[in-house]
Amino acid sequence: MSSKVNNAQIQVNSPDDVRNVVLIGNAAGLGPIYYFGLTLAATLALHHLWLIRDRDRMRCFAAFRGNNLFGMAVFVGVALDYAVRTGAWPRWYA
Repeated sequence: MSSKVNNAQIQVNSPDDVRNVVLIGNAAGLGPIYYFGLTLAATLALHHLWLIRDRDRMRCFAAFRGNNLFGMAVFVGVALDYAVRTGAWPRWYA
């Protein structure tokens, strides 16, 4: 498989993945903090696509090393949105 086929697969599948994550957020009743986390994750994904565009070994490795930030952005968005909605955070003690 050539690298052009791989890039085409990424570009075709990505909109479906984003749509599914947004639909899951809507179904779970998640709010703006969640969507901010998704926006940050989408920005990181675009940066990763930019890094791997030429299939340079070191740039691909840099994208691989930064992949944990993508998951962290989604997780923090879900966790903070849930904490704020349930009143678990922030707790102000008087």
